[in-house]
Amino acid sequence: MLPVLGLLFLPTTTLGFCWAVASFGGVSSFSGLLVVLIGLIIDFGLIGNGRGAVRR
Repeated sequence: MLPVLGLLFLPTTTLGFCWAVASFGGVSSFSGLLVVLIGLIIDFGLIGNGRGAVRR
């Protein structure tokens, strides 16, 4: 159930986590953690949808 929720609410982070586990051995390595953090930043940017640019 948790992976489905991850794909619904944080899709880039979930895919980045899957890639990090498959390629880098999880988030215990620096590369794996970096991939997940980049995915999280991208997801927050998509969720925020550029609200700062809309405000005047």
